[in-house]
Amino acid sequence: MANATVTAWLIQPQKDYQTGVALYGQFGTSGLLKTFFSKGKGAYHLTRLIETLTKLNLELSNIPVQFVAPVEALPAKDLSRPRIYSLTDVEWDAAPDEIKDLYTENTRLKSHAELLFHQIRITGTAQDRLAMALQLLDDRDKRSENFKAIKEFQETGKVKEKIVQDAGKTIDQLTMAEIAAVLKNFPTYISKDKARMDAMADGPKKDKVISRLLEREIFLKLAKERVTGL
Repeated sequence: MANATVTAWLIQPQKDYQTGVALYGQFGTSGLLKTFFSKGKGAYHLTRLIETLTKLNLELSNIPVQFVAPVEALPAKDLSRPRIYSLTDVEWDAAPDEIKDLYTENTRLKSHAELLFHQIRITGTAQDRLAMALQLLDDRDKRSENFKAIKEFQETGKVKEKIVQDAGKTIDQLTMAEIAAVLKNFPTYISKDKARMDAMADGPKKDKVISRLLEREIFLKLAKERVTGL
């Protein structure tokens, strides 16, 4: 007997280690091995994982288990080598925890999507397959949002959530006349910044314009939300 989801992973020429770890976390019973694989990396751990899942697969029922662990329960990839994310050691050490958390979440989302992809193919009902497919798309959308936030941080040096919080505090302190001025003037400021940014070469000056543009767009959005919320 065998499990279709585990079998699908085992027969892949290029096996994603984190997906295999997630599969053992779902079907395996040894807490020691779960810890061993979750903290491992490299060829040795992958070889042990393949051997372990191959033996485990012989014991599993061929009836698919229609269950995929939640994203937060999946192991995160070791991020001690930031160069694989186009970051130097210095840049990684200097990055705020919010950005590191986004990288960590994306490793889990990738594993979750892999599990869903394999599970969809062997799930019995069309309704269950549709639900899993929609979840897979949600995972990919979330990864894209995270990478967009990471890119914005790399370009501006600021975390978007922090900019929103700071802008929100400032908006709350404005009078209605000042908010009206923001609604009137900021669209022009934003258009000019976009035109200026497109004409500039990459460098510190352009980064400053990008940062100012992002802040103004958020500020204008919050001003509109305050007016509509009255």
